[in-house]
Amino acid sequence: MSQSRKPLQQLVLEDGVIVHNVIMGGRNGRPIHQGSIPVSVFANEIKDRSVAQRPLSFGPAPVNFTCKDIHQNNGHFVFLVERPPVKRTVKWLHEDSPKSFGPESTYREVTIALPWQYFFVTVSRKGHLRSSSVYFMNEQLQSYAEPLSEPHFYNCSVNSYGVHCWICTQYMQNTTKNPNQSFFGFVHAFISWFWASGFNTSSEAHEGNSFFGKNKDRISDQRVKSIKNWENASQDTDNFACTVPWVKSQLNTWDVFNQLTSKQLCPGMPETVEDFIALVQKKLGEKC
Repeated sequence: MSQSRKPLQQLVLEDGVIVHNVIMGGRNGRPIHQGSIPVSVFANEIKDRSVAQRPLSFGPAPVNFTCKDIHQNNGHFVFLVERPPVKRTVKWLHEDSPKSFGPESTYREVTIALPWQYFFVTVSRKGHLRSSSVYFMNEQLQSYAEPLSEPHFYNCSVNSYGVHCWICTQYMQNTTKNPNQSFFGFVHAFISWFWASGFNTSSEAHEGNSFFGKNKDRISDQRVKSIKNWENASQDTDNFACTVPWVKSQLNTWDVFNQLTSKQLCPGMPETVEDFIALVQKKLGEKC
């Protein structure tokens, strides 16, 4: 008895057109046409991705802007920005807000103490903001092998869209840098927007949970069980946030770099036959 084989993917060049076929397994298998695309369209896609691999200048960094590293992969850059422990005033969802998120929600200003904060901001070479994350550390990051702690904020979604910590940017007006703005300036603007935006329960409603919702009852320290407790504790001691047993993420810096620039989120240069076929399928899908 003949055993069927796995269908084979095939790309054929015919008169300036790339044809995608699937060859079915078995003795009587025959090619099944999946579609075709002009070589010029495919070549332009490869050219764009090739350009995206070239180094470039990131421009001048703003004052008091500490970029620990820039990780490049698949034509995207992850800026690792370090912020030291600090007391920061933010807008937090008011206890009596008529809505828990959206235009009708109301906020109050709270001043909370924070440990070391590490922002991972992903930007494409063309200046488009991609999925980005933030994590806590009780001590300054010394090794990329150290486990990172989860943040304790609303609007940071848990395991959403392919990343462990996903920062919602729905109401950020400029998610693409302007031509006169440096990459460092654009990243700095994103982090400034993060602190200025109102923290609400949008993540709970749309992505399932935020890290504040997930961990407020898991952290044993009563000082951060609620925003009111956190606010009160921040008035007593300057550095208490660096003594809180924040929940460990089980991810280190390398894990976050790789997660944010995975081929799923940031497809780069094709390297295998499967990569080329996936790229052709993507372009075929765009034409349909």
